Amino acid sequence: MEGGDLEYLVKNNFTKLPLQQQLKIKSDGRPTPKLELCTERRKGFWTFSEENYGCMEWLAGSTKLQRLFCWSCLLFDKDSWSLNNPWVTTGFTDLANLSWAIERHGKSKNHIDCAVKLKLFGFVRIDVALDLAKSISTKKHKEPVKKTWDILMRLIVAALYLCVKNKQAGGTTRQLAVQTGAVLWGWYMHLQSLTAH
Repeated sequence: MEGGDLEYLVKNNFTKLPLQQQLKIKSDGRPTPKLELCTERRKGFWTFSEENYGCMEWLAGSTKLQRLFCWSCLLFDKDSWSLNNPWVTTGFTDLANLSWAIERHGKSKNHIDCAVKLKLFGFVRIDVALDLAKSISTKKHKEPVKKTWDILMRLIVAALYLCVKNKQAGGTTRQLAVQTGAVLWGWYMHLQSLTAH
């Protein structure tokens, strides 16, 4: 966007661009070129002064379009409400009402939301970082637990095998072997269902 050419951002939704391109656009900052913008009035013309950029940190200009835009809204507000907002769609040109329009737009809820999004964009979101840390922690915890379950399952299978052999051999603890086998089978099925997830 050399020379304050915002035409690309007017035509393309910033939030749909690749992240690296978004970060580059943000780091380059808002374009504040010299504009030859003027509005006719009764006695002469209103002309745009570059000092206006210093008054509003969101004010941006396009040399190609010769219009003013809201930098934060242009980046983060391409919703349906903004279709009637010249600060986002066509650009602002009415210099006779510039002070009033700047004040009104700067106080609007949507503009404030976009300004906050712009300030926070590019920083690590704490909620995403916490979710990632939790999932890593859970995964690391599940690895040794799964190994323990595997060992338990092998022990249960061995114990079941011994119960069946004792039952077949007509051992003296036949009733105990049947009861133990049922309990062990229940545990085996329970552990099997846990390891399946």
